[in-house]
Amino acid sequence: MKQLTAIFFTSLVFCLASCMSGGEEFARMSFDKAVGSSTEITQVAFDNGFKSQTFELEAGDQITLYTDIDIEYEGSILLDFLTVMVSEDNDTVHVSQTIPNDSELATRHTTKTFGSKKSESFKTKIGRFKIPENNTYFLKSIFRSSINKSLTLSKADVVVMKSWNK
Repeated sequence: MKQLTAIFFTSLVFCLASCMSGGEEFARMSFDKAVGSSTEITQVAFDNGFKSQTFELEAGDQITLYTDIDIEYEGSILLDFLTVMVSEDNDTVHVSQTIPNDSELATRHTTKTFGSKKSESFKTKIGRFKIPENNTYFLKSIFRSSINKSLTLSKADVVVMKSWNK
């Protein structure tokens, strides 16, 4: 009886974990630097600093995008991710601009301060959308910041989660 109870609870935990995750990680786009300006985040030409990945997706696939960032800096900083998903036919599927370190938007946000240096780690949902048709899709994203010479990126990723709940 104890074994059946243990098996039941283990199965329940795995089921809940998979339901809460919103799918599985399908891809990750990593940035090693942020494109910045003097005091504000500037508009950047589409080919300047953007990264792109290509995916073969099916109609009904649920895509959820997150940021996953670990940074250190002194003073203050403005950050954002601009993300666009387009089909091979140039149909826009998703466009978003996200402030990843906004504590009200972040699903996980921790901050540590050591003297004048600040360390932040956060995961922020960018958006969720359904793929309209079987096609090749291009995810383009840029990580932007105000200029802060002390900014150090340990990790700055756009995470692509995919679920097959059609």
